[in-house]
Amino acid sequence: MGLFVVGVIIFIITFFALGFKREQGIGTKWRVNAKQIISVIGIVIALTGCIKTVPTGHTGVVTVFGTVEPQTYDAGIHFTAPWKQVVNMDNRIQKISSEMSGTTSDMQDVYTKFTLNYQISKKNASEIYKTIGKEYEDTVIVAQTNNTVKSVLAKYAATELVSSRSEVAAAIEKELESVLSQYDIEVVDTAIENLWNSLERGENTEMITERINARTAEKEKLGFPVPTRVWLRDEKYYNVVKKKFKGKTAEKFFNTDVLVEWLDTHFSGKEDNSRRVW
Repeated sequence: MGLFVVGVIIFIITFFALGFKREQGIGTKWRVNAKQIISVIGIVIALTGCIKTVPTGHTGVVTVFGTVEPQTYDAGIHFTAPWKQVVNMDNRIQKISSEMSGTTSDMQDVYTKFTLNYQISKKNASEIYKTIGKEYEDTVIVAQTNNTVKSVLAKYAATELVSSRSEVAAAIEKELESVLSQYDIEVVDTAIENLWNSLERGENTEMITERINARTAEKEKLGFPVPTRVWLRDEKYYNVVKKKFKGKTAEKFFNTDVLVEWLDTHFSGKEDNSRRVW
């Protein structure tokens, strides 16, 4: 629309402006002349604003001043009225893959990596844009896929998931087809790439234990130690802590002279007072 308006303005201005010509004995007079051919540039720009391109694998949804029209365009170049806008909707096969968690019928936590291949209904692209918009993946597909996977997993016991994996996958796909068809979205295929439950995790732990020596397997966990000792010998953090130790709040609860002495001694490297300071 913008190009069309600009082109029309350029045509009008140049056509009339170049039509004025000064003639001897008559003065300035307007008449059609050869110079006005330049105004054709405006016509070209205006026509360019009427050309819409729809890429391969897309459907062009036509809107007029924000209202979605039932008419759609296939891939290619189209000449249309300047007040019509074309929104390109991707109708190719698309893929989402994400890790999800759920609970089985016997209240065990399960984890899966699920993949869905889908495509929007080409003939209903305008309706999808009208009711959902271009963000249909985030708005509908991700949420519905997550809900469906959790719903199906909840129908099986943890021990059944391993032996009935293909059955579970088929049940999820069937349920998804039913749910997404309401939004004119077609399920191409699905796959459970990985599936873990508490039982499998226990079996994996036993397998790992068999492959390492008993001393390492039975060693007590160390946790995640914080390098306070190192930090308190860094001038940047030393100054921050010292400022806090000398503050009014610290004076209400601690003998701050002792705290500062511990901190200074640690910072100088004479003693390791990191635990005391901590």
